Amino acid sequence: MFELIKRDFIPISWLHTQDFCEYQLYLQHVLHVKLPATKEMLSGLQKHAELEQKFKEKALPIGEPVEIHIEKLLRGEVEPFSMREFSLKSEKYRLTGKIDEIQLFRERALIIDNKPSLSAKAADINQLRAYCLCFSDAYKWEGEICNAVQNSASQKFVFAEQFNEDAKIAVEGLIARMHSLFSGNADFISADEKWKCAACRFNAVCKKAAYKPK
Repeated sequence: MFELIKRDFIPISWLHTQDFCEYQLYLQHVLHVKLPATKEMLSGLQKHAELEQKFKEKALPIGEPVEIHIEKLLRGEVEPFSMREFSLKSEKYRLTGKIDEIQLFRERALIIDNKPSLSAKAADINQLRAYCLCFSDAYKWEGEICNAVQNSASQKFVFAEQFNEDAKIAVEGLIARMHSLFSGNADFISADEKWKCAACRFNAVCKKAAYKPK
């Protein structure tokens, strides 16, 4: 079975689900259980589209490969710049992802993830750190990297940190765990908190739910 589901690259967004419940990953990406999108999911997609459109109205297009533009930035030949919906791929960590927004300066990079919440959850931080790791590998970035969670509605930052060695080690462990899951070398563990199961959209089809609504 696992030969059929083995993935060479893991989408970084899956780390968010992994923190909530690994068995949800199994239902969604191994058994391929299909469920309608929730109102919250649709609202999030709409808000992201609105933010991207606003960004495009103000941003100046980059008329060359990003790698070349970054090299020019580091040499001081171009001004600091920003990008939205920025796709990444790391061969070393076998990760793929799309950053909501990245701001690049000569001295540092700031990676921003837009969320509807007023505070950052552990899952949000894990996802951000994976983006940092992926970006540093994909573009051989040697400068400082910071990451932040930005409230989608207010545009205020609700969390920010420097991507340091401790953060790197922590997220590398999570990524290794993900690859173990999807290579068949580890079991998908279900959440045991009733509130998670009550809130999970897979509750009705999950055989391991710790809570079933009556």
